[in-house]
Amino acid sequence: MFKIVATDLDGTLLRSEYGVSPRTVEVVRAVQETGALVVPVTARPPKVTFPVAEQFAIRGVAVCANGALLVDLDSRKILDRRPLATDIVRRVIETMRSAAPGVLFACEDGLEYRCEPGYPTIVPVDDRIECDAMEFLEITISKLVVKHPSMPAAEVREIAARVVGALASTDNSGPEWVEVHAVGVTKATMLADLAASRGVDASQVIAFGDYTTDVPMLRWAGHGVAPANAFPAALEAADQVCPSNDEDGVAQVLERLLSDGMLGR
Repeated sequence: MFKIVATDLDGTLLRSEYGVSPRTVEVVRAVQETGALVVPVTARPPKVTFPVAEQFAIRGVAVCANGALLVDLDSRKILDRRPLATDIVRRVIETMRSAAPGVLFACEDGLEYRCEPGYPTIVPVDDRIECDAMEFLEITISKLVVKHPSMPAAEVREIAARVVGALASTDNSGPEWVEVHAVGVTKATMLADLAASRGVDASQVIAFGDYTTDVPMLRWAGHGVAPANAFPAALEAADQVCPSNDEDGVAQVLERLLSDGMLGR
């Protein structure tokens, strides 16, 4: 019996180009009626997670910023956060600007999203604060995101990793974005703490994800599922491969579990 359904959004629950499937909306509603908790677990900041949760009528909580934030979807308050040290933020910004001129930065300040002018983001203009990255040092941030307009993300990440050493972690939240966050922050660690707080064992969690940042979650959960469109690392980490996101793969798996009575409290 699965008591928690944890799912990535982009490339997993959502169709291509952020499409919302009526079939998946209906299945998510049915899952929640069993008493099971549906938890979005995403790289997205809260600002662009809340609207998706509303479209699917998901209640409860969401894990955002690849595990750095736990937010309440109803009150829109932060329940838990794993901040990045200010000295690390300063070091990354200063070193990256010297090593890779033209680099741009964004960060998540709790529920607020800040980015430099020209930074490519799906966060609407009215929901973001544009400022110079050095102003990030005045706040406590959950993660720092780095983007260069022409340098490959692999090179950007290599530079960032050298800068932070063992004092922080680096990852990719997409093919073009590099993240810097506190050591130990992953989707799996925040999800594990959430499950423990609800008295739920890992064996009672089913997780869906398509990207490299989903790998720890797919491995930790009792049953990990990757859609057919997933990156190789996610496919390898998963216990099951379902149809692609554009074929409503998550919905197909959940429909079968509902039919078999495998979801609920």
